Amino acid sequence: MKQANQTPLFNEYASFSIEQAVAHLDSSLQIGLTSAQIKKGRQQFGFNEIKDTDVSLWHIVITQLSSPFIITFIVVALFYALLAEYTNAVIMSTIVVVNTLIGLYQEYHVALNIRLLQEHLIARSRVLRDGIKQTIPSTQLMPGDNIYMTTGDIIPADCRFTHTANLLVDESMLTGESMPSAKTSTIFDQKTKVDIFHAHTIGFAGTAISNGKATALVFATAHDTQLGHIAYISTHEIRESSLAQGTYQLALFTGKLILGTVIMMVLFSLIMHHERSLAEYII
Repeated sequence: MKQANQTPLFNEYASFSIEQAVAHLDSSLQIGLTSAQIKKGRQQFGFNEIKDTDVSLWHIVITQLSSPFIITFIVVALFYALLAEYTNAVIMSTIVVVNTLIGLYQEYHVALNIRLLQEHLIARSRVLRDGIKQTIPSTQLMPGDNIYMTTGDIIPADCRFTHTANLLVDESMLTGESMPSAKTSTIFDQKTKVDIFHAHTIGFAGTAISNGKATALVFATAHDTQLGHIAYISTHEIRESSLAQGTYQLALFTGKLILGTVIMMVLFSLIMHHERSLAEYII
């Protein structure tokens, strides 16, 4: 069973004819996957599930506090406290606390969104295996499976439609469009790359059949689906804009400047205190 390594996978399958998709997945429209292929595929692809990445509260807090910008504020707050400048120390500490709380809020909503995405894959699917139509947990799907869908179903994996009848799919969770997208098994052109908005032969995991029925070939499961990519980006990747990177560098420079100034102030204060004590001792 062959699987494309391109990301996103739907780009390639959107340009495939039905025959090409079947050959590429080493499947069959009449038989589906065989027991031998399923056994081999399970070792290669695993299960069709987006695993939750549990992050502890302490881990989130430590991540927030490990920012060089925040560390600078903490150090400055400590120096202000040592200098008995308690008002400034409280201001700096408040900035640290507020930033940490905002980070916790954002992390919580990311985790909540991931769980909502996962719920779209918790279902059972009708498939053709060994020439027999059967119903299995969607988590057992793998590339090459022939699946059957009808109105109200949640598409359980990224798939290439092989037959459609008046098919409309609600893809708002991926595209933000309020109107359902018309889908077909027929290729309109041979573009090698299409975006989600023009992938008319592709069904995406987590989207809903709002009208019609279809059969399709699964070509991506779990984290290889577009839904999986969204989940991964939400929990792992931080993509900073050039403005954000510039702001970070400016903050780092400013923090170093403030830290150097505070250290000089502390040293000056200690020297003055020492000279005052020495003068009092002489007198």
